Amino acid sequence: MESSLRLLSSSFPVFKRYQKICKTLGIVTVTRFGNQPLLGKKTGFGILFPPDSGIRARGVLLNSSIFPGRVSKGHYSETFIFGGALDADIVKFKEDEIVSILEEDRKKIAAQNDEPINHYVTIWKSALPVYDAALLEFNRELDRGLPQGIFVEGNFRYGIGLSSILERVWNIMRNGKEFSLRS
Repeated sequence: MESSLRLLSSSFPVFKRYQKICKTLGIVTVTRFGNQPLLGKKTGFGILFPPDSGIRARGVLLNSSIFPGRVSKGHYSETFIFGGALDADIVKFKEDEIVSILEEDRKKIAAQNDEPINHYVTIWKSALPVYDAALLEFNRELDRGLPQGIFVEGNFRYGIGLSSILERVWNIMRNGKEFSLRS
């Protein structure tokens, strides 16, 4: 979103004010490789953890169940997700501190614990938009203020995730119009 705001502001000054008022949240993902599956013989897509669960991660994806063949036989992969509005400071931690938190969380969940083979930590300090009144107004301004034939797309528009983005882009290509909340 920050890149889009910088680009838009350079050509359309009306968008400059949104650089200060549209906020984003950080996200940290840690992909862990090990010899034991997190849930033993149970499989699934993943788990979401409520804030009062005693687990710092917001969720975990069970990569080995979701993507067969992603890891070699006898190895398992999980991606733990941290951050967001309830844990904004996690993006300031060092990688080894984050890995330590993950391993403590995992002990609370795992059917049987094992030593990790490896961790791959990714820190996005500005990953997700805060869906608030400022972002809604920014999107309405985009709907009103862009010249004919110029479209802006991303997670900050009207829904998060690749499927939402692709659906909106498909509608633009098919209809020549973007979904909007024009009033």
